[in-house]
Amino acid sequence: MSVPSLLKVFCEAGSAPEQFTAKLRRLASQNGGKLPLTHESPIGNWDSIKRDGAIKGDGSIFMTVGHLDKPSFVTKHGVIIHVNLPVRLITPGTIVPDMRFDGEDDMLRQFPNLVGGEVSVGMDKIPRSLWTEVLDNRTGEKLE
Repeated sequence: MSVPSLLKVFCEAGSAPEQFTAKLRRLASQNGGKLPLTHESPIGNWDSIKRDGAIKGDGSIFMTVGHLDKPSFVTKHGVIIHVNLPVRLITPGTIVPDMRFDGEDDMLRQFPNLVGGEVSVGMDKIPRSLWTEVLDNRTGEKLE
């Protein structure tokens, strides 16, 4: 299906935030009810993330949709943390496009299937229980 066709389907479904949330929920349903996300962090933060048992943010945590194998943002030595967010946590306003996008429509135009798109997850922390693996971004080796 072409991008204009997908957008037409989304536009007929409701408002952009509702369409965006519905698309995220569909991705989660294709992954056993869990939305695959990736968080990247410099290696210097790894000890505190590990000690805290959580990725922490100030009301929001930056992530990429999908489980990335290579870094997108942390180009120096860092960690890639794969997260599976339960579908029950995917609500309008909880996961929004990163501020570099001009809203949900803009992100859907640039990333029609959302994979690779950057999002802000409105949580103070994402606990270790939601992580699936942690990788060294240089070697790809599992750290945990």
